[in-house]
Amino acid sequence: MGPPRTEFSQDGYNVIFARADETLRRLRQSRFDNSRDAEMTALTTVALLILDDFALEPMSKEESKDVYQLFWSAPVARP
Repeated sequence: MGPPRTEFSQDGYNVIFARADETLRRLRQSRFDNSRDAEMTALTTVALLILDDFALEPMSKEESKDVYQLFWSAPVARP
């Protein structure tokens, strides 16, 4: 098992590779420590976000809302 979150840049593109369970945990924690906006910005402004083992386990209602917000907050790439 790799690190919970790896950030790197390749050819000018920023990439985050993270385990889904760790990402959901970070989003849950961000509600309590007022880092929600910063966490969502970090996740939605990268060129590529890879969530490893996504939906491997059932999600809670809160986690489902977090995923919905994460996916719909991400900008759409235009050619």
